[in-house]
Amino acid sequence: MLRSMIMTWLLSAQGFMHSRQPNQSSCPSIFVAVFSRANDVARRRLVRNMWAHGEGWPNMIAKFVVCGNGHCDNMLRREREKYGDVMVLECKEGYGKGLLTAKLLASMRAYQDTFNTDLFMKVDDDTFVYRRDLCSYIGQHLDQEPFQYMGVYHKAAAVNRDPLSIYREPASTYPNSTWPESMSGGAGYILSGQLVRHLLASGIPQSNFMWNEDKAVGVWVHLARQAGARIKLLKIQGSDGFRTAPFCGKWKHYPWLLHHKLSAETIACLDELARADDPEKRSQCWSGAARRFRGGKAQTVCVDKYHPLWLEGAPLNRSVEPLR
Repeated sequence: MLRSMIMTWLLSAQGFMHSRQPNQSSCPSIFVAVFSRANDVARRRLVRNMWAHGEGWPNMIAKFVVCGNGHCDNMLRREREKYGDVMVLECKEGYGKGLLTAKLLASMRAYQDTFNTDLFMKVDDDTFVYRRDLCSYIGQHLDQEPFQYMGVYHKAAAVNRDPLSIYREPASTYPNSTWPESMSGGAGYILSGQLVRHLLASGIPQSNFMWNEDKAVGVWVHLARQAGARIKLLKIQGSDGFRTAPFCGKWKHYPWLLHHKLSAETIACLDELARADDPEKRSQCWSGAARRFRGGKAQTVCVDKYHPLWLEGAPLNRSVEPLR
């Protein structure tokens, strides 16, 4: 049954090819806040090369953002001095009860005070970013609108009030029953630099502080629009990682620009494939990662091509037009 389902998915997922002729000269400058934790030294060591090399997006500045109340221990200090890519901010590390939102606000303020790039990106350190094709895609769709919001699109959804859920949002912080449209937090979203500065100057984030960081950004954008700001939304083809099967097909059939919830080893492997840029090379980045038990034996299940329904938010050919 499982084999039949996979074959059906594969047959219906024909036609995808990477855009193989990117125009890097059209890449906007971008600052990337890669959310990490101080003790995730091993993960940063493995994924650092994806952010450090200049291939694919030459005018990108990426920093691993960790909370440390302005100070760091000896190991983190040595790492920061050696690589120069760790930013320690005044915040408390954590996920629930708005800690991640506070970290985002600290990152936005640090960006405003220190950097002057065209774009600001927030992404988790367990996300693979296909730098070259993402650069090309954004370069093709970016226009003169000063306020832009991009990412893996999430439509309006019900607010989670479950007190046991990590995604809970109390009515005291957000009384509405539904979230407005937003972009996935972990997979990464991008705001134009002018929009970051506009939001901070307006006081909207500070006066609308919510526990769910990615949904909070969607609310801030929604409120800014209600106040008269013209903000363009742009879908980026990616996966938030909740419906992803391991991929063992040819590189030319790998569909995502942003891919969340991956091991550091998988990210490093995908980065090597991206830089080698051999469309016929098969991925072994998930080797043994996903297993199903059938007849008492463990079997690795992977796909050569992803079903279109798994491609969250954008057509296979990446020719999606702006939402607004």
